[in-house]
Amino acid sequence: MLSPTSTRAARRLIPGALLRGVLIMVLTVIGAAWTPGVSTVSAQTDPTGEATPLESSTPAINAVLDAPPTQLQLTFTEPFDAEATAEDIGMAVSCGGTPLGLGPRAIGPDGRTVLAPITQIAPGGACAVSWRLPDGQVGTFEFTVRGNFTSTTTPGSPVTAPPIITPTAGGGTTIVIDPADVVNEVPVPGGVLLALARWFGVLGLVAVLGTIVLISLAWPEGVDYPDAMRFLRNAYFLALVGALVSVWQTTAQLSGRTTASALSPVSWAELLDDPVGRPVFARFVLVVALAWVVVRPVRAVEPATQLASLGLPVLAVATYGFSRTGLDGAAVVYPTAVVHAVAMAVWLGSLAVTARVVLARPGEEDLVYAVRGYAKLATPAMVFAVVSGLVLSQQLVDGALWSSRHGRWIVLKVLLVGAMTYLGLVARRRWRRRLEQAEVLDRRMAIPMRRALSMELLIGVLVLGVTAGMAASRPAAVQPPTPAVQYAFDTTLRGEGFQVRLSMTPLVAGPQALRIEVVQPSEVDSLRITMQPTEVPTAPGWEIDVPLQTDGAAVLRLAQGWRLDVPGVWSVEITARGPTGLLPTLSTSVVVADPLAD
Repeated sequence: MLSPTSTRAARRLIPGALLRGVLIMVLTVIGAAWTPGVSTVSAQTDPTGEATPLESSTPAINAVLDAPPTQLQLTFTEPFDAEATAEDIGMAVSCGGTPLGLGPRAIGPDGRTVLAPITQIAPGGACAVSWRLPDGQVGTFEFTVRGNFTSTTTPGSPVTAPPIITPTAGGGTTIVIDPADVVNEVPVPGGVLLALARWFGVLGLVAVLGTIVLISLAWPEGVDYPDAMRFLRNAYFLALVGALVSVWQTTAQLSGRTTASALSPVSWAELLDDPVGRPVFARFVLVVALAWVVVRPVRAVEPATQLASLGLPVLAVATYGFSRTGLDGAAVVYPTAVVHAVAMAVWLGSLAVTARVVLARPGEEDLVYAVRGYAKLATPAMVFAVVSGLVLSQQLVDGALWSSRHGRWIVLKVLLVGAMTYLGLVARRRWRRRLEQAEVLDRRMAIPMRRALSMELLIGVLVLGVTAGMAASRPAAVQPPTPAVQYAFDTTLRGEGFQVRLSMTPLVAGPQALRIEVVQPSEVDSLRITMQPTEVPTAPGWEIDVPLQTDGAAVLRLAQGWRLDVPGVWSVEITARGPTGLLPTLSTSVVVADPLAD
Protein backbone atom coordinates (compact mmCIF):
# COMPACT_ATOMS: atom_id res chain seq x y z
CA MET A 1 0.00 0.00 0.00
CA LEU A 2 1.34 3.43 -0.93
CA SER A 3 1.44 6.10 1.74
CA PRO A 4 -0.37 9.44 1.31
CA THR A 5 3.02 11.12 1.09
CA SER A 6 4.11 8.92 -1.80
CA THR A 7 0.84 9.43 -3.69
CA ARG A 8 1.09 13.21 -3.35
CA ALA A 9 4.68 13.01 -4.55
CA ALA A 10 3.59 10.93 -7.52
CA ARG A 11 1.03 13.55 -8.49
CA ARG A 12 3.66 16.30 -8.29
CA LEU A 13 5.61 14.45 -11.01
CA ILE A 14 3.00 15.29 -13.64
CA PRO A 15 4.37 18.66 -14.82
CA GLY A 16 8.01 17.83 -14.11
CA ALA A 17 10.81 15.63 -15.32
CA LEU A 18 8.53 12.65 -16.05
CA LEU A 19 6.66 14.34 -18.87
CA ARG A 20 9.90 15.73 -20.24
CA GLY A 21 11.32 12.22 -20.25
CA VAL A 22 8.31 10.85 -22.12
CA LEU A 23 8.59 13.67 -24.67
CA ILE A 24 12.29 12.87 -25.23
CA MET A 25 11.38 9.22 -25.71
CA VAL A 26 8.71 10.01 -28.31
CA LEU A 27 11.12 12.28 -30.19
CA THR A 28 13.67 9.48 -30.15
CA VAL A 29 11.15 7.15 -31.74
CA ILE A 30 10.37 9.75 -34.39
CA GLY A 31 14.01 9.73 -35.43
CA ALA A 32 14.26 5.93 -35.52
CA ALA A 33 15.41 4.43 -38.77
CA TRP A 34 12.25 2.64 -39.86
CA THR A 35 12.30 4.01 -43.39
CA PRO A 36 13.48 1.66 -46.09
CA GLY A 37 17.21 1.52 -46.57
CA VAL A 38 18.98 2.55 -49.76
CA SER A 39 21.15 -0.08 -51.33
CA THR A 40 24.32 0.86 -53.13
CA VAL A 41 26.51 -0.94 -55.63
CA SER A 42 30.01 -1.63 -54.46
CA ALA A 43 32.97 -0.76 -56.66
CA GLN A 44 34.34 -3.55 -58.85
CA THR A 45 37.93 -4.46 -59.59
CA ASP A 46 39.48 -6.63 -62.27
CA PRO A 47 41.96 -9.44 -61.53
CA THR A 48 44.82 -6.91 -61.27
CA GLY A 49 42.97 -4.91 -58.61
CA GLU A 50 42.18 -1.94 -60.89
CA ALA A 51 38.72 -0.33 -60.76
CA THR A 52 36.38 -1.25 -63.61
CA PRO A 53 33.80 1.02 -65.27
CA LEU A 54 30.72 -0.94 -64.11
CA GLU A 55 28.42 1.54 -62.33
CA SER A 56 25.39 -0.60 -61.47
CA SER A 57 23.72 -3.84 -62.37
CA THR A 58 20.52 -5.86 -62.20
CA PRO A 59 20.83 -8.21 -60.35
CA ALA A 60 22.82 -6.00 -58.02
CA ILE A 61 26.34 -6.95 -57.02
CA ASN A 62 26.30 -9.42 -54.11
CA ALA A 63 22.48 -9.36 -54.10
CA VAL A 64 20.59 -12.22 -52.45
CA LEU A 65 17.46 -12.97 -54.49
CA ASP A 66 14.40 -14.94 -53.44
CA ALA A 67 13.52 -15.74 -57.07
CA PRO A 68 15.62 -16.31 -60.20
CA PRO A 69 16.26 -13.15 -62.25
CA THR A 70 14.63 -12.77 -65.66
CA GLN A 71 16.95 -10.11 -67.08
CA LEU A 72 20.62 -9.12 -66.94
CA GLN A 73 21.30 -5.37 -67.13
CA LEU A 74 24.67 -3.65 -66.83
CA THR A 75 25.19 0.12 -66.70
CA PHE A 76 28.68 1.54 -67.19
CA THR A 77 30.13 4.91 -66.25
CA GLU A 78 30.88 6.00 -69.81
CA PRO A 79 28.90 5.58 -73.08
CA PHE A 80 30.06 2.90 -75.49
CA ASP A 81 31.89 3.82 -78.67
CA ALA A 82 29.47 5.17 -81.28
CA GLU A 83 30.33 2.33 -83.65
CA ALA A 84 29.88 -0.41 -81.04
CA THR A 85 26.89 -2.73 -81.32
CA ALA A 86 25.23 -4.82 -78.64
CA GLU A 87 26.95 -7.93 -80.05
CA ASP A 88 30.35 -6.31 -79.42
CA ILE A 89 29.68 -6.41 -75.68
CA GLY A 90 30.29 -9.78 -74.10
CA MET A 91 27.94 -10.99 -71.35
CA ALA A 92 27.66 -14.36 -69.63
CA VAL A 93 25.98 -15.65 -66.50
CA SER A 94 26.22 -19.00 -64.74
CA CYS A 95 24.73 -20.41 -61.54
CA GLY A 96 26.29 -23.34 -59.71
CA GLY A 97 28.71 -23.74 -62.60
CA THR A 98 25.86 -24.11 -65.13
CA PRO A 99 25.81 -21.47 -67.92
CA LEU A 100 22.42 -19.81 -68.46
CA GLY A 101 21.08 -18.81 -71.85
CA LEU A 102 20.83 -15.13 -72.74
CA GLY A 103 18.50 -13.63 -75.33
CA PRO A 104 19.42 -10.90 -77.84
CA ARG A 105 21.38 -8.08 -76.24
CA ALA A 106 20.35 -4.44 -76.61
CA ILE A 107 21.97 -1.10 -75.81
CA GLY A 108 19.78 1.37 -73.95
CA PRO A 109 19.06 4.92 -75.14
CA ASP A 110 21.63 6.31 -72.69
CA GLY A 111 24.37 4.58 -74.71
CA ARG A 112 25.98 3.05 -71.63
CA THR A 113 23.50 0.36 -70.60
CA VAL A 114 23.38 -3.13 -72.10
CA LEU A 115 20.69 -5.64 -71.24
CA ALA A 116 19.58 -9.11 -72.21
CA PRO A 117 16.77 -11.44 -71.11
CA ILE A 118 17.81 -14.57 -69.19
CA THR A 119 16.10 -17.38 -71.09
CA GLN A 120 16.65 -20.16 -68.52
CA ILE A 121 15.60 -20.54 -64.91
CA ALA A 122 18.59 -20.06 -62.63
CA PRO A 123 19.01 -22.89 -60.11
CA GLY A 124 19.57 -21.86 -56.53
CA GLY A 125 23.02 -21.01 -55.25
CA ALA A 126 25.93 -18.73 -56.15
CA CYS A 127 25.81 -17.11 -59.58
CA ALA A 128 28.58 -15.31 -61.49
CA VAL A 129 28.28 -12.64 -64.19
CA SER A 130 31.17 -11.80 -66.50
CA TRP A 131 31.35 -9.04 -69.11
CA ARG A 132 33.73 -7.69 -71.74
CA LEU A 133 33.65 -4.22 -73.34
CA PRO A 134 34.67 -3.53 -76.96
CA ASP A 135 37.87 -1.84 -75.73
CA GLY A 136 38.94 -5.04 -73.98
CA GLN A 137 38.04 -4.19 -70.39
CA VAL A 138 36.58 -7.14 -68.49
CA GLY A 139 35.01 -7.74 -65.10
CA THR A 140 32.98 -10.14 -63.01
CA PHE A 141 30.63 -10.00 -60.03
CA GLU A 142 28.43 -12.41 -58.12
CA PHE A 143 24.92 -12.69 -56.74
CA THR A 144 23.01 -15.47 -54.97
CA VAL A 145 19.62 -17.07 -55.62
CA ARG A 146 18.06 -18.59 -52.52
CA GLY A 147 16.22 -21.90 -52.94
CA ASN A 148 16.37 -24.53 -55.64
CA PHE A 149 14.42 -23.78 -58.81
CA THR A 150 14.20 -26.36 -61.54
CA SER A 151 10.70 -25.76 -62.93
CA THR A 152 9.88 -23.82 -66.08
CA THR A 153 8.40 -20.94 -64.08
CA THR A 154 9.87 -18.79 -61.38
CA PRO A 155 8.18 -19.24 -57.97
CA GLY A 156 7.07 -15.97 -56.44
CA SER A 157 7.02 -14.08 -59.75
CA PRO A 158 4.42 -13.73 -62.51
CA VAL A 159 4.02 -16.63 -64.97
CA THR A 160 5.66 -15.89 -68.30
CA ALA A 161 2.76 -17.07 -70.43
CA PRO A 162 2.65 -15.23 -73.77
CA PRO A 163 0.04 -12.48 -73.98
CA ILE A 164 -2.91 -12.74 -76.33
CA ILE A 165 -2.01 -10.87 -79.54
CA THR A 166 -4.71 -10.18 -82.15
CA PRO A 167 -4.97 -7.81 -85.16
CA THR A 168 -7.16 -4.71 -84.80
CA ALA A 169 -9.60 -3.36 -87.36
CA GLY A 170 -7.35 -0.37 -88.06
CA GLY A 171 -4.37 -2.48 -89.10
CA GLY A 172 -2.72 -2.35 -85.70
CA THR A 173 -2.43 -5.06 -83.09
CA THR A 174 -4.04 -5.62 -79.69
CA ILE A 175 -2.25 -7.21 -76.75
CA VAL A 176 -4.17 -8.50 -73.74
CA ILE A 177 -1.82 -8.85 -70.78
CA ASP A 178 -2.25 -12.18 -69.03
CA PRO A 179 -3.90 -11.81 -65.58
CA ALA A 180 -1.01 -13.84 -64.15
CA ASP A 181 1.24 -10.88 -64.94
CA VAL A 182 -0.54 -8.55 -62.54
CA VAL A 183 2.04 -7.97 -59.81
CA ASN A 184 2.56 -6.03 -56.61
CA GLU A 185 6.21 -5.66 -55.62
CA VAL A 186 5.43 -4.29 -52.15
CA PRO A 187 2.20 -5.99 -51.05
CA VAL A 188 0.10 -4.47 -48.29
CA PRO A 189 -0.75 -7.32 -45.91
CA GLY A 190 -4.51 -7.77 -45.62
CA GLY A 191 -7.26 -10.24 -44.92
CA VAL A 192 -10.04 -10.60 -42.36
CA LEU A 193 -7.90 -12.39 -39.76
CA LEU A 194 -5.12 -9.80 -39.95
CA ALA A 195 -7.62 -6.91 -39.80
CA LEU A 196 -9.22 -8.41 -36.66
CA ALA A 197 -5.76 -8.94 -35.14
CA ARG A 198 -4.89 -5.30 -35.80
CA TRP A 199 -8.17 -4.13 -34.30
CA PHE A 200 -8.03 -6.25 -31.16
CA GLY A 201 -4.29 -5.64 -30.77
CA VAL A 202 -4.63 -1.87 -30.90
CA LEU A 203 -7.64 -1.98 -28.56
CA GLY A 204 -5.64 -3.88 -25.96
CA LEU A 205 -2.50 -1.79 -26.36
CA VAL A 206 -4.45 1.48 -26.12
CA ALA A 207 -6.15 0.28 -22.92
CA VAL A 208 -2.80 -0.76 -21.43
CA LEU A 209 -1.24 2.61 -22.23
CA GLY A 210 -4.23 4.52 -20.86
CA THR A 211 -4.22 2.55 -17.61
CA ILE A 212 -0.48 2.97 -17.04
CA VAL A 213 -0.58 6.68 -17.92
CA LEU A 214 -3.53 7.35 -15.60
CA ILE A 215 -1.97 5.39 -12.74
CA SER A 216 1.45 6.97 -13.23
CA LEU A 217 0.33 10.56 -13.57
CA ALA A 218 -2.93 10.93 -11.67
CA TRP A 219 -4.10 7.83 -9.82
CA PRO A 220 -1.29 5.95 -8.06
CA GLU A 221 -3.87 4.35 -5.76
CA GLY A 222 -5.12 2.41 -8.79
CA VAL A 223 -2.52 -0.31 -8.20
CA ASP A 224 -4.48 -1.29 -5.06
CA TYR A 225 -7.80 -1.70 -6.91
CA PRO A 226 -8.46 -5.32 -8.04
CA ASP A 227 -10.83 -4.10 -10.78
CA ALA A 228 -8.13 -1.85 -12.24
CA MET A 229 -5.51 -4.60 -12.20
CA ARG A 230 -7.94 -7.08 -13.77
CA PHE A 231 -8.70 -4.53 -16.51
CA LEU A 232 -4.96 -4.05 -17.11
CA ARG A 233 -4.27 -7.79 -17.37
CA ASN A 234 -7.22 -8.40 -19.73
CA ALA A 235 -6.15 -5.50 -21.94
CA TYR A 236 -2.59 -6.83 -22.02
CA PHE A 237 -3.79 -10.31 -23.02
CA LEU A 238 -5.78 -8.78 -25.91
CA ALA A 239 -2.73 -6.75 -27.02
CA LEU A 240 -0.46 -9.79 -26.84
CA VAL A 241 -2.79 -12.02 -28.88
CA GLY A 242 -3.28 -9.25 -31.46
CA ALA A 243 0.48 -8.68 -31.79
CA LEU A 244 1.13 -12.42 -32.06
CA VAL A 245 -1.43 -12.99 -34.82
CA SER A 246 -0.22 -9.85 -36.65
CA VAL A 247 3.37 -11.15 -36.68
CA TRP A 248 2.21 -14.58 -37.83
CA GLN A 249 -0.06 -13.37 -40.64
CA THR A 250 2.28 -10.61 -41.82
CA THR A 251 5.16 -13.09 -42.03
CA ALA A 252 3.02 -15.47 -44.10
CA GLN A 253 1.92 -12.76 -46.54
CA LEU A 254 5.23 -10.95 -46.99
CA SER A 255 7.45 -14.03 -47.22
CA GLY A 256 5.07 -16.23 -49.24
CA ARG A 257 5.26 -18.94 -46.57
CA THR A 258 2.34 -21.17 -45.71
CA THR A 259 0.37 -20.13 -42.65
CA ALA A 260 1.64 -23.24 -40.85
CA SER A 261 5.34 -22.56 -41.49
CA ALA A 262 4.87 -18.87 -40.58
CA LEU A 263 3.92 -19.97 -37.06
CA SER A 264 7.59 -20.73 -36.37
CA PRO A 265 9.21 -17.84 -34.44
CA VAL A 266 12.38 -18.44 -36.46
CA SER A 267 10.58 -17.22 -39.60
CA TRP A 268 9.53 -13.97 -37.94
CA ALA A 269 13.08 -12.64 -38.21
CA GLU A 270 12.40 -12.22 -41.95
CA LEU A 271 10.19 -9.25 -41.05
CA LEU A 272 13.32 -7.30 -40.18
CA ASP A 273 14.27 -7.28 -43.88
CA ASP A 274 10.97 -5.70 -44.92
CA PRO A 275 9.96 -2.06 -44.29
CA VAL A 276 6.35 -3.16 -43.75
CA GLY A 277 7.33 -5.97 -41.40
CA ARG A 278 9.78 -4.13 -39.15
CA PRO A 279 7.17 -2.11 -37.18
CA VAL A 280 5.04 -5.26 -36.74
CA PHE A 281 7.99 -7.21 -35.34
CA ALA A 282 9.08 -4.32 -33.08
CA ARG A 283 5.55 -3.95 -31.74
CA PHE A 284 5.41 -7.64 -30.83
CA VAL A 285 8.73 -7.43 -28.97
CA LEU A 286 7.62 -4.34 -27.04
CA VAL A 287 4.25 -5.88 -26.15
CA VAL A 288 6.04 -8.96 -24.79
CA ALA A 289 8.32 -6.66 -22.77
CA LEU A 290 5.23 -4.93 -21.32
CA ALA A 291 4.70 -7.99 -19.13
CA TRP A 292 7.41 -6.48 -16.91
CA VAL A 293 4.92 -3.75 -15.91
CA VAL A 294 1.71 -5.79 -16.07
CA VAL A 295 3.04 -8.46 -13.69
CA ARG A 296 4.07 -5.81 -11.14
CA PRO A 297 2.00 -2.64 -11.83
CA VAL A 298 3.51 -0.78 -8.84
CA ARG A 299 6.51 -0.16 -11.11
CA ALA A 300 4.33 2.47 -12.82
CA VAL A 301 4.39 4.66 -9.68
CA GLU A 302 7.82 3.89 -8.24
CA PRO A 303 10.18 6.77 -9.21
CA ALA A 304 13.03 4.43 -10.22
CA THR A 305 10.90 2.50 -12.75
CA GLN A 306 8.16 4.98 -13.64
CA LEU A 307 9.74 6.35 -16.80
CA ALA A 308 10.49 2.88 -18.19
CA SER A 309 6.96 1.75 -17.35
CA LEU A 310 5.55 4.62 -19.39
CA GLY A 311 8.13 4.28 -22.14
CA LEU A 312 7.34 0.68 -23.11
CA PRO A 313 3.67 1.23 -24.06
CA VAL A 314 4.47 4.61 -25.64
CA LEU A 315 7.11 3.01 -27.87
CA ALA A 316 4.78 0.13 -28.75
CA VAL A 317 2.02 2.53 -29.81
CA ALA A 318 4.51 4.72 -31.68
CA THR A 319 5.34 1.82 -34.03
CA TYR A 320 1.93 2.37 -35.65
CA GLY A 321 3.34 5.62 -37.01
CA PHE A 322 5.78 3.66 -39.19
CA SER A 323 3.25 1.24 -40.71
CA ARG A 324 3.38 3.03 -44.08
CA THR A 325 6.31 2.93 -46.50
CA GLY A 326 7.17 4.87 -49.64
CA LEU A 327 5.47 8.05 -48.44
CA ASP A 328 5.88 11.43 -50.09
CA GLY A 329 6.99 13.97 -47.50
CA ALA A 330 8.14 11.29 -45.07
CA ALA A 331 9.96 13.89 -42.93
CA VAL A 332 6.53 15.33 -42.06
CA VAL A 333 4.34 12.24 -42.30
CA TYR A 334 6.24 9.89 -39.98
CA PRO A 335 6.59 12.32 -37.02
CA THR A 336 2.95 13.37 -37.46
CA ALA A 337 1.85 9.73 -37.55
CA VAL A 338 3.75 8.97 -34.32
CA VAL A 339 2.23 11.97 -32.52
CA HIS A 340 -1.23 11.00 -33.79
CA ALA A 341 -0.89 7.38 -32.65
CA VAL A 342 0.36 8.26 -29.15
CA ALA A 343 -2.18 11.07 -28.65
CA MET A 344 -5.10 8.91 -29.77
CA ALA A 345 -3.93 6.09 -27.49
CA VAL A 346 -3.66 8.36 -24.44
CA TRP A 347 -7.09 9.86 -25.17
CA LEU A 348 -8.91 6.57 -25.77
CA GLY A 349 -6.94 4.55 -23.21
CA SER A 350 -7.51 6.93 -20.32
CA LEU A 351 -11.16 7.20 -21.41
CA ALA A 352 -11.51 3.41 -21.34
CA VAL A 353 -10.09 2.89 -17.84
CA THR A 354 -12.07 5.85 -16.47
CA ALA A 355 -15.39 4.66 -17.93
CA ARG A 356 -14.95 0.95 -17.23
CA VAL A 357 -13.14 1.02 -13.86
CA VAL A 358 -13.01 4.39 -12.09
CA LEU A 359 -16.68 5.30 -12.54
CA ALA A 360 -17.93 1.74 -12.10
CA ARG A 361 -17.70 1.86 -8.29
CA PRO A 362 -18.16 5.34 -6.80
CA GLY A 363 -16.40 5.96 -3.52
CA GLU A 364 -13.25 7.46 -2.08
CA GLU A 365 -11.52 10.77 -2.68
CA ASP A 366 -8.83 9.18 -4.83
CA LEU A 367 -11.47 8.39 -7.46
CA VAL A 368 -12.19 12.10 -7.76
CA TYR A 369 -8.47 12.64 -8.34
CA ALA A 370 -8.56 9.91 -11.00
CA VAL A 371 -11.43 11.54 -12.91
CA ARG A 372 -9.78 14.95 -12.64
CA GLY A 373 -6.55 13.43 -13.93
CA TYR A 374 -8.40 11.88 -16.86
CA ALA A 375 -9.90 15.28 -17.75
CA LYS A 376 -6.45 16.92 -17.64
CA LEU A 377 -4.96 14.18 -19.84
CA ALA A 378 -7.83 13.79 -22.29
CA THR A 379 -8.18 17.40 -23.40
CA PRO A 380 -4.58 18.02 -24.60
CA ALA A 381 -4.40 14.47 -25.99
CA MET A 382 -7.60 15.11 -27.93
CA VAL A 383 -6.24 18.38 -29.35
CA PHE A 384 -2.98 16.72 -30.44
CA ALA A 385 -4.87 13.76 -31.93
CA VAL A 386 -7.30 15.92 -33.93
CA VAL A 387 -4.69 18.39 -35.24
CA SER A 388 -2.14 15.70 -36.14
CA GLY A 389 -4.91 13.58 -37.67
CA LEU A 390 -6.00 16.41 -39.97
CA VAL A 391 -2.40 17.09 -41.03
CA LEU A 392 -1.78 13.39 -41.60
CA SER A 393 -5.00 12.97 -43.60
CA GLN A 394 -4.09 15.86 -45.88
CA GLN A 395 -0.65 14.34 -46.48
CA LEU A 396 -1.94 10.83 -47.17
CA VAL A 397 -4.98 11.70 -49.29
CA ASP A 398 -2.99 13.90 -51.71
CA GLY A 399 -6.23 15.18 -53.27
CA ALA A 400 -7.77 11.70 -53.73
CA LEU A 401 -10.40 12.02 -51.00
CA TRP A 402 -13.29 10.32 -52.81
CA SER A 403 -11.52 8.55 -55.67
CA SER A 404 -9.43 6.26 -53.46
CA ARG A 405 -10.43 3.59 -50.96
CA HIS A 406 -8.04 5.06 -48.40
CA GLY A 407 -9.57 8.50 -48.83
CA ARG A 408 -13.08 7.17 -48.13
CA TRP A 409 -11.80 5.42 -44.99
CA ILE A 410 -10.36 8.76 -43.85
CA VAL A 411 -13.70 10.52 -44.39
CA LEU A 412 -15.42 7.94 -42.17
CA LYS A 413 -12.70 8.26 -39.51
CA VAL A 414 -12.92 12.07 -39.50
CA LEU A 415 -16.69 11.91 -38.97
CA LEU A 416 -16.34 9.47 -36.07
CA VAL A 417 -13.52 11.45 -34.43
CA GLY A 418 -15.62 14.60 -34.81
CA ALA A 419 -18.50 12.92 -32.95
CA MET A 420 -16.08 11.73 -30.24
CA THR A 421 -14.63 15.21 -29.85
CA TYR A 422 -18.05 16.81 -29.50
CA LEU A 423 -19.25 14.28 -26.90
CA GLY A 424 -16.00 14.51 -24.93
CA LEU A 425 -15.98 18.32 -24.79
CA VAL A 426 -19.63 18.47 -23.77
CA ALA A 427 -19.18 15.86 -21.02
CA ARG A 428 -16.06 17.43 -19.54
CA ARG A 429 -17.55 20.91 -19.64
CA ARG A 430 -20.76 19.73 -17.95
CA TRP A 431 -18.98 18.00 -15.04
CA ARG A 432 -15.88 20.17 -14.61
CA ARG A 433 -17.25 22.46 -11.88
CA ARG A 434 -18.81 19.63 -9.87
CA LEU A 435 -15.52 17.71 -10.03
CA GLU A 436 -13.58 20.71 -8.74
CA GLN A 437 -15.86 20.97 -5.70
CA ALA A 438 -16.40 17.27 -5.01
CA GLU A 439 -14.64 15.47 -2.17
CA VAL A 440 -15.96 11.98 -2.97
CA LEU A 441 -17.33 10.39 -6.13
CA ASP A 442 -20.98 9.66 -5.34
CA ARG A 443 -23.40 7.68 -7.51
CA ARG A 444 -25.40 10.71 -8.63
CA MET A 445 -22.25 12.08 -10.23
CA ALA A 446 -20.68 8.82 -11.41
CA ILE A 447 -23.62 7.16 -13.20
CA PRO A 448 -24.44 9.93 -15.74
CA MET A 449 -20.73 10.58 -16.29
CA ARG A 450 -20.16 6.91 -17.04
CA ARG A 451 -23.02 6.85 -19.55
CA ALA A 452 -21.60 9.85 -21.41
CA LEU A 453 -18.05 8.50 -21.43
CA SER A 454 -19.24 5.02 -22.48
CA MET A 455 -20.88 6.52 -25.57
CA GLU A 456 -17.66 8.36 -26.39
CA LEU A 457 -15.71 5.13 -25.82
CA LEU A 458 -17.99 3.15 -28.15
CA ILE A 459 -17.30 5.58 -30.97
CA GLY A 460 -13.58 5.34 -30.14
CA VAL A 461 -13.68 1.57 -30.55
CA LEU A 462 -15.21 2.07 -34.00
CA VAL A 463 -12.47 4.60 -34.82
CA LEU A 464 -9.82 1.99 -34.03
CA GLY A 465 -11.69 -0.52 -36.22
CA VAL A 466 -11.64 1.93 -39.12
CA THR A 467 -7.93 2.52 -38.53
CA ALA A 468 -7.32 -1.24 -38.69
CA GLY A 469 -9.21 -1.39 -42.00
CA MET A 470 -7.21 1.52 -43.44
CA ALA A 471 -3.96 -0.41 -42.92
CA ALA A 472 -4.82 -2.71 -45.84
CA SER A 473 -5.39 0.16 -48.32
CA ARG A 474 -2.69 2.24 -49.94
CA PRO A 475 -2.82 6.02 -49.54
CA ALA A 476 -2.49 8.18 -52.64
CA ALA A 477 0.67 9.71 -51.12
CA VAL A 478 2.47 6.38 -51.13
CA GLN A 479 4.99 6.38 -53.94
CA PRO A 480 4.69 3.49 -56.39
CA PRO A 481 7.18 0.76 -55.48
CA THR A 482 10.44 0.80 -57.38
CA PRO A 483 10.31 -1.88 -60.10
CA ALA A 484 12.84 -4.70 -59.98
CA VAL A 485 13.87 -3.89 -63.57
CA GLN A 486 15.75 -0.66 -64.28
CA TYR A 487 13.56 0.72 -67.05
CA ALA A 488 14.97 3.05 -69.70
CA PHE A 489 11.74 5.10 -69.62
CA ASP A 490 9.93 5.72 -66.33
CA THR A 491 7.33 8.45 -65.83
CA THR A 492 4.26 9.21 -63.74
CA LEU A 493 1.21 10.61 -65.55
CA ARG A 494 -1.48 12.50 -63.64
CA GLY A 495 -4.99 13.64 -64.42
CA GLU A 496 -7.97 14.54 -62.28
CA GLY A 497 -8.52 11.45 -60.14
CA PHE A 498 -6.26 9.34 -62.38
CA GLN A 499 -2.56 8.64 -61.75
CA VAL A 500 -0.48 6.05 -63.57
CA ARG A 501 3.21 5.12 -63.61
CA LEU A 502 4.45 3.88 -66.99
CA SER A 503 7.83 2.19 -67.50
CA MET A 504 9.40 0.76 -70.66
CA THR A 505 12.74 -0.71 -71.72
CA PRO A 506 15.05 -0.85 -73.68
CA LEU A 507 13.36 1.57 -76.16
CA VAL A 508 15.65 0.32 -78.92
CA ALA A 509 13.77 -1.01 -81.95
CA GLY A 510 12.89 -4.64 -81.26
CA PRO A 511 11.47 -6.54 -78.28
CA GLN A 512 10.29 -4.39 -75.40
CA ALA A 513 9.35 -4.77 -71.73
CA LEU A 514 6.56 -2.68 -70.23
CA ARG A 515 5.18 -2.04 -66.77
CA ILE A 516 2.06 -0.03 -65.93
CA GLU A 517 0.93 0.77 -62.40
CA VAL A 518 -2.35 2.41 -61.41
CA VAL A 519 -1.83 4.58 -58.35
CA GLN A 520 -5.35 6.02 -58.27
CA PRO A 521 -8.27 5.43 -58.36
CA SER A 522 -8.51 2.27 -56.29
CA GLU A 523 -11.03 0.74 -58.73
CA VAL A 524 -10.50 0.72 -62.52
CA ASP A 525 -11.95 -1.01 -65.56
CA SER A 526 -11.21 -1.14 -69.30
CA LEU A 527 -7.63 0.06 -68.84
CA ARG A 528 -5.96 0.39 -72.24
CA ILE A 529 -2.65 1.71 -73.58
CA THR A 530 -2.69 2.92 -77.20
CA MET A 531 0.66 3.45 -78.97
CA GLN A 532 1.19 4.80 -82.48
CA PRO A 533 4.37 5.91 -84.33
CA THR A 534 3.94 9.60 -85.17
CA GLU A 535 6.63 9.86 -87.84
CA VAL A 536 5.28 6.92 -89.84
CA PRO A 537 1.49 7.32 -89.65
CA THR A 538 0.86 4.34 -91.92
CA ALA A 539 2.75 1.95 -89.62
CA PRO A 540 0.55 -0.25 -87.42
CA GLY A 541 0.29 0.70 -83.77
CA TRP A 542 -0.55 -1.21 -80.62
CA GLU A 543 -3.46 -1.42 -78.22
CA ILE A 544 -2.60 -3.07 -74.91
CA ASP A 545 -5.51 -4.18 -72.74
CA VAL A 546 -4.49 -4.31 -69.08
CA PRO A 547 -6.49 -6.61 -66.77
CA LEU A 548 -6.20 -4.43 -63.66
CA GLN A 549 -9.37 -4.03 -61.63
CA THR A 550 -7.80 -2.25 -58.64
CA ASP A 551 -4.72 -0.13 -58.04
CA GLY A 552 -1.62 -2.24 -58.75
CA ALA A 553 0.76 -3.11 -61.57
CA ALA A 554 0.88 -5.29 -64.69
CA VAL A 555 3.93 -6.20 -66.76
CA LEU A 556 5.04 -7.40 -70.19
CA ARG A 557 8.55 -8.87 -70.25
CA LEU A 558 11.05 -8.92 -73.09
CA ALA A 559 10.47 -12.61 -73.74
CA GLN A 560 6.72 -12.23 -74.29
CA GLY A 561 6.78 -11.14 -77.92
CA TRP A 562 5.80 -7.46 -77.77
CA ARG A 563 7.90 -5.37 -80.16
CA LEU A 564 8.34 -1.79 -81.31
CA ASP A 565 10.14 -2.13 -84.64
CA VAL A 566 9.61 1.41 -85.96
CA PRO A 567 12.32 3.82 -84.71
CA GLY A 568 11.27 7.36 -83.85
CA VAL A 569 8.64 9.04 -81.72
CA TRP A 570 5.65 7.01 -80.51
CA SER A 571 2.56 8.66 -79.00
CA VAL A 572 1.12 6.99 -75.91
CA GLU A 573 -2.45 7.36 -74.60
CA ILE A 574 -3.86 5.65 -71.51
CA THR A 575 -7.60 5.38 -70.97
CA ALA A 576 -9.73 3.72 -68.30
CA ARG A 577 -13.02 3.84 -66.47
CA GLY A 578 -13.25 4.62 -62.76
CA PRO A 579 -15.99 4.19 -60.17
CA THR A 580 -17.81 7.27 -61.48
CA GLY A 581 -17.24 6.86 -65.24
CA LEU A 582 -14.59 7.62 -67.83
CA LEU A 583 -11.31 8.93 -66.48
CA PRO A 584 -9.32 11.68 -68.23
CA THR A 585 -7.01 10.43 -70.98
CA LEU A 586 -3.34 10.49 -70.02
CA SER A 587 -0.83 11.19 -72.82
CA THR A 588 2.91 11.11 -73.31
CA SER A 589 5.43 10.12 -75.95
CA VAL A 590 8.52 7.92 -76.11
CA VAL A 591 11.45 7.79 -78.51
CA VAL A 592 12.44 4.37 -79.86
CA ALA A 593 16.08 4.34 -80.91
CA ASP A 594 17.35 2.83 -84.16
CA PRO A 595 20.03 0.25 -83.26
CA LEU A 596 21.72 0.81 -86.65
CA ALA A 597 21.92 4.60 -86.37
CA ASP A 598 24.91 6.49 -84.96
